[in-house]
Amino acid sequence: MSQPAHQFTRPRIGRILIASAALATATLPTAQALALNEGLQCVPYARQLSGVQIFGDAHTWWGQAQGKYGTGRVPKFGAVLAFKPHGRMQLGHVGAVSKIIDNRTILMSHANWSTINGTRGHIENNVQVVDVSERNDWSRVRVWYTPIGALGTTEWPTHGFIYPDKAPKAMPPAGSPVQYASKPAAKSAPVVTAKAPEPKKLAQQVAPKPAPAKVSYAPPKPAPQPQGQRPLRDYNAAPQPTYQASSQAPRAQPTQQAPRANQPLPKGYTPSVAAPGVQAKGPQSMDDLLAGI
Repeated sequence: MSQPAHQFTRPRIGRILIASAALATATLPTAQALALNEGLQCVPYARQLSGVQIFGDAHTWWGQAQGKYGTGRVPKFGAVLAFKPHGRMQLGHVGAVSKIIDNRTILMSHANWSTINGTRGHIENNVQVVDVSERNDWSRVRVWYTPIGALGTTEWPTHGFIYPDKAPKAMPPAGSPVQYASKPAAKSAPVVTAKAPEPKKLAQQVAPKPAPAKVSYAPPKPAPQPQGQRPLRDYNAAPQPTYQASSQAPRAQPTQQAPRANQPLPKGYTPSVAAPGVQAKGPQSMDDLLAGI
């Protein structure tokens, strides 16, 4: 008994779905398909850019390249940088060198590295990769991480570079964005611009300077002394007599009394009479009498 036309077995349904998906993918241009395919892996994109015909997981590329392609630890344009499995990246990683900046810095184009808008599988062209190994042999690198807009902090171990038989003509595709960590500019000393002099000041600078005037020395004048204080003594000057003013009135000089005329003795006194040639001892006048008192 044959099955109805609308009933299909599971194998036939699976073949139909696979064919429909292949037809839909074939109708999209290649570049647009890579941009829209959020499940794109690093292997097919590195193979497309470099031309290195190696298949399988990324961690097997280094072993497969031995004896088939040249390998080394010097970056070259179009070479494939092979990463070792590390941490959660158990399958390894590969990317193509798109530009060499210096012996420690390159630009690389790869896929399925950064988580953008919560999904992976995106293409990132011309991102910075820096060699952080001690011997500058590119055995450990740091890679640009788009969500933070800078180099990631993880140091990723690598096998080295796989060199294609023929370097690609153009890489990455034209019109692809360039993501590169710019180095901070060195601080330079501030530039000081001199202000133009005013016309008057400029004339003063051009005119000859006058001869310096002769200066005669004059001794400084003593500072005025406050009232009620004695003036400071100048020890360099000749000693001068000083006078002390007195608030008292000057004393009157005693007046000499005119000599009194000899007055006669009081009544009852008689002058002493002595012998001739002998001076009398008694008072001879009133003055003599008063002098003897």
